[in-house]
Amino acid sequence: MGYIPTYITRKLMYDTDAGYGLTLPADVTAGIEDFLHDIPKPLKRSAARKLYGEAYAKERFKSTHKKAYGEAVRSRHPRPEVFAKNAALKEAIERRDKNRTEARERREELRQQKRLNKHCLKREIAAVACSRRKKLVGGVSKLAPQPVRRVPQKDKVFLDIIGKCERGGQLGRAPLVLSFLTDKPLLRDYTLPCWDKTSSTLKIMAMSHQSHISGGITINLHLSPNVHQQAMTSSKGPAPYMQDRIRKAFMDALDTVLPFWFILEYSRKTKTYHLHGAVVLPSVPDAQIHVDQALRIAGGKWDHDKAQYHQQKSKPLNDPFVWASYAVKAMNITRHKLFPDQSDDNKKIFAASNEMRRLAKDGWDKLRGGLPQPGKR
Repeated sequence: MGYIPTYITRKLMYDTDAGYGLTLPADVTAGIEDFLHDIPKPLKRSAARKLYGEAYAKERFKSTHKKAYGEAVRSRHPRPEVFAKNAALKEAIERRDKNRTEARERREELRQQKRLNKHCLKREIAAVACSRRKKLVGGVSKLAPQPVRRVPQKDKVFLDIIGKCERGGQLGRAPLVLSFLTDKPLLRDYTLPCWDKTSSTLKIMAMSHQSHISGGITINLHLSPNVHQQAMTSSKGPAPYMQDRIRKAFMDALDTVLPFWFILEYSRKTKTYHLHGAVVLPSVPDAQIHVDQALRIAGGKWDHDKAQYHQQKSKPLNDPFVWASYAVKAMNITRHKLFPDQSDDNKKIFAASNEMRRLAKDGWDKLRGGLPQPGKR
């Protein structure tokens, strides 16, 4: 194979699928070290890089190595072991290139989200300032848009910080959380509003919290191509359309509509939309299995079984603020893709059952009183 770059040798030491380090067999390591013992020092580093790179590629991609070795033997290749090693290294390089491309796309998606978040924040602050100026001049006419009293992007920043504190186990330390919040100039006088004035972000935070209290599980639903097309072309809109499908699936499978909520998220990689949310489990045996099956039915049938299995995989909702922050991370770009000419925060990119909305509304005052707020007196 010739020269093996250092980054390939280093990458091959880790199983990127399972997430743990690979360990070479002792006899392989001993053989490499014995071979390197007699090599002059200036050439030892490059030789070690090549030999360990080949060994890790062979260990990481055993099936590829075995298949290539069999093909080389059947075709009477003069050096079947070298042919097989080269095949394993080729797959290693292709896997590395694929991972790098995906990482680059993720970074670009995050940059786009940050740019759009800043744009939405500036637009909302300008709208608030405009409404205040109109009030000072002499009130707002009936034809003018209603004044905007809150900046929804502040709620998104607040939830992001609360989610990070929960992930780090620091949510119970109110002074520390307040210091994180006041580090953001936008949040130095921030307070949570009453339920009637909450934005989509705060409603999702409240519903995620109530799902956690009620023993809920997460929704990670990918739509089949057929259902995705129907949702995008529905006259009601994609969120109400999927809400009706999920409600019907629960009624058919469990004879009841479970409390649930979800939000649409746009995927830049697949150019499609999927669902993140939560649902409260019923008191029946194997409830999680039945709920997942109902959600898969709502998401539509795929052409192959593997996609059908990965279409919906739920987990217990143990970190409600982390999950809510994750669910709304692409809210701005999703709304921009679905409604490019609109800026209304209440455009339907999320939906919830009536029971879930009632639970969230009833528990909002208690939740609001228990969270640190820089502007709270």
